[in-house]
Amino acid sequence: MVSGVGYPYAMALDQRTLEAAPVALRGRALTPALAGLMADQGLGFAAAGAVAEFLAPRFVVAGAGVLGLAVLVLCAGAAGRSPVRAASGAPAARFPNTRTP
Repeated sequence: MVSGVGYPYAMALDQRTLEAAPVALRGRALTPALAGLMADQGLGFAAAGAVAEFLAPRFVVAGAGVLGLAVLVLCAGAAGRSPVRAASGAPAARFPNTRTP
């Protein structure tokens, strides 16, 4: 449940990725970001499976949760120092190549 509650954070990262991309490349900006995310998730599952060969699965799952929380805290600190800021104005001004209803 806690993991599911934290998932909307990824939507904000998608928004920041689009805002940081040049206007001409916004349509393609999410492809490498999402491909990297999926590759990292696959490597994480493989690593957890390898560690579970030596430790009880409950310790591996708990350790993965602690590790995920630590990475989230580090990323939150880095995001506060990031030069990329949310753009102000209407969505059409931020994303001129998309239509808004």
